Amino acid sequence: MLAPRYEQLLASQRLLFLLDGLNELPRDDHRSDKLGELRALLNRGAAAIITCRELDYRDESLKLDVDTITIHPLDPERILDFLTRYLADGGIGADDKTTAESVFWQIAGGNDIRRVWDEWRVARMALNQFFTAANPPKNLSASWRQEQLRQKVARSPTSMMHLAANPYLLWMFLQIYLEAGTIPSNRGALFDEFVFQLLKRERLAVDDKLSGEGVALSARLEELAWAMQREALEYGETGLGVETTIARSEAILILGREDRLYHAASANLLEDAEPVRFTHQLLQEYFVGRRMLGEIHEGRLDLQDFWPKQSWWRLSGWEEATVLAVGMSGSQVQQELLDRLLLANPEVAAVSIMQSGIEYDDQLKIMLREILLPQIVDLEQHPQAGARAAIGRAVGILTLTNSDPLDNRHGVGLTSEGLPDIDWVDIPRGAITLEYVTVEFKVKPFRIARYPVTNRQFQAFVDAPDGYGDQKWWNRIERTVTPSSTTWSEANHPREMVSWYEAVPFCRWLTEKSRACGLLGKSQEIRLPTEWEWQQAATNGNNYNVYPWGKSWDSTLCNSYTSALNRTSAVGIFPNGTWPGGPLDMAGNVWEWCLNKHESLKDRDATKIDESGRL
Repeated sequence: MLAPRYEQLLASQRLLFLLDGLNELPRDDHRSDKLGELRALLNRGAAAIITCRELDYRDESLKLDVDTITIHPLDPERILDFLTRYLADGGIGADDKTTAESVFWQIAGGNDIRRVWDEWRVARMALNQFFTAANPPKNLSASWRQEQLRQKVARSPTSMMHLAANPYLLWMFLQIYLEAGTIPSNRGALFDEFVFQLLKRERLAVDDKLSGEGVALSARLEELAWAMQREALEYGETGLGVETTIARSEAILILGREDRLYHAASANLLEDAEPVRFTHQLLQEYFVGRRMLGEIHEGRLDLQDFWPKQSWWRLSGWEEATVLAVGMSGSQVQQELLDRLLLANPEVAAVSIMQSGIEYDDQLKIMLREILLPQIVDLEQHPQAGARAAIGRAVGILTLTNSDPLDNRHGVGLTSEGLPDIDWVDIPRGAITLEYVTVEFKVKPFRIARYPVTNRQFQAFVDAPDGYGDQKWWNRIERTVTPSSTTWSEANHPREMVSWYEAVPFCRWLTEKSRACGLLGKSQEIRLPTEWEWQQAATNGNNYNVYPWGKSWDSTLCNSYTSALNRTSAVGIFPNGTWPGGPLDMAGNVWEWCLNKHESLKDRDATKIDESGRL
């Protein structure tokens, strides 16, 4: 009905043209004619809002003599606002805001990062500040680990927040959520759907299948990603997750035709620039993962190319692609890939089981435990501490259906009563001389734990209804309201970030609970050792030993600065770092609390709590 009045409305400037997707004009013989008609229309003074992808608008043939506004990627606050408004407009339900927040934090990284944000929100910080601030505010009590997690999410090139900053991709996230009720934990499945929808928008799919050209483009993108990944690793570009690039001419050569580069760029898969890159590193790793599955099918994949035998525990840059490949594989290929991973890099195998979104039977995990657990202390097979530490992490992060960690060594986990399972070592009586005093300290026989208290064991105290939160354990000492988060959370690693004022209530709690279960006599007590008791346990009473193993320093016998692990390790992976049968990790891994103040030795029988102040 507009046609009869078109010229009149145009002349009176009462028409507003909304022209979406200038970059989507077909690249055919009519393209220049259509652009000419558009320029002629604008020259007549027509009001228009025209959209075009920023990368495409660099094409001189598309340039129009109009004012331009660059729309920047959505920041976190606008992402959340979009989700909230979209759900409200769609009438999803009364809990639109709750649903929007759930989707947002699933995209951002899950409940762990959401809990960190809760601390920032209490401190009255803005959401954008949370994702962009270089340092936490001074009035925030977040732990070092929480800040590390925030920095990782904010700075990681693989964060899905970078994808969500694109309105169309954010809309796709939401559609997947509304259809499945969640953002799939299996990133391989998520990106399968993602890429299919992106190619479908470019008319490269019919119904629920890719067209012939869609299949060809997808295969060429796998080849492109594979070439970029291998080349980047050869030049040492990726190990820390740095995005990779390739010359435009080489990209076209691999893709087979220039129009494929155009279609991939239009689908938001590639950036058509010089050089070419994938729009998001996870997209590149997705296509690498798909190619890995093809290489397995063809019998050409040797995972030791990615993780050489002499240094398999070091990051190579292939980890994320491998996790995606495991998630995308069918059950038969999946088991074959995991079997190969177990031989090449047990830690990546464990991470793949945990993070890929696959279902993995408890019996198979128990088989993994039988294979891996002995290797933690196998110095002949794994003389390098880094190898044993990686295997320790593997059995420390995996759990069975009942939440029991795979590492079930005596002294590392919990008893059937849910109490810390302590492996006690008998320490004989003796006389100890400390290096900064000349007097001798008499030590009575006692027992000490073979390993430092693990994350699993201290967490039992934190989680117990009558544990950390019960005031009676804090009698006459300074109370800490909430425990600090541990920096490294593997169940079989020593718990750190524990103050002396938390260690004492833990011992009091464990004493009472052990007595109640018959694990401890009524007259027996679990407490921190005095400094001279600790020295007796560390050296077996040998005053000539400077270290638990002897007089001379040996960096291969403990987790120290010189062992270059740069973090805690599973307890007990240095079996020779003590006297025969002695307690482990007395040197290295973590610092340990003693009952008395350091170098405060007035009371040689100091078995009472020092209430005078902080140590």
